[in-house]
Amino acid sequence: MRDRTFLLALYFACREMMGRKEKAAHKCEPRRGAFQTALFDLRFQSRNGGINGRALIIEFAKQEDGNALLRCIRDDGTATWHRQDGKYAAFFPLHDLTHYAVETELGFRRGFYGLIAEGWDIAETTGKTARGALPNETLEVEYLVSAFSAERSGGVPSPAEEFNEMAATFARAKQMANPRELSDEELDRVRARFNELATKWRALESGETLRLEFPHPRSKLSS
Repeated sequence: MRDRTFLLALYFACREMMGRKEKAAHKCEPRRGAFQTALFDLRFQSRNGGINGRALIIEFAKQEDGNALLRCIRDDGTATWHRQDGKYAAFFPLHDLTHYAVETELGFRRGFYGLIAEGWDIAETTGKTARGALPNETLEVEYLVSAFSAERSGGVPSPAEEFNEMAATFARAKQMANPRELSDEELDRVRARFNELATKWRALESGETLRLEFPHPRSKLSS
């Protein structure tokens, strides 16, 4: 059985990397940083005041300079975005696509994209702003994303029993309630969805965008 501390270490390493990235972005752009909140161009909104009747449009853009851009557009027309530069342009699009696979396939309502749909800005998802600490469900999702990333690095998927044991260990370390147990079928659905999205992302040419829809947190998600 794989050492469960490896995945826990990966989780905290990812959090530390996000912190370093945020600091670097603000150093490069001291007035605004890489995080933005803006009113999205109204021509992209439908007549009923929403975007295709969905809560959130998510865009992953490959820029001409080799960097990447994540932009999230809510149904009220507001948007938050984050530019991913240098080595982060290779890591974070796949990390954020894993978030999408986990949150949609497992029906999480308050993961990363759920918070963005609620009105959180990307900068606030560090849990270190005036918005306050992240909800327990968001932390659970972040762990699952890190666990799936560790699987891909190791090349060996974990069976549900091992995966659930590691999730419970994480929850205890964070003084959280025990997470729900996932089945092998649920884990396989997430892996399949990620592989589909990652293939589409890697096939994009510079200047092209992968566009996804995320259902409203109050709507019924797939399970």
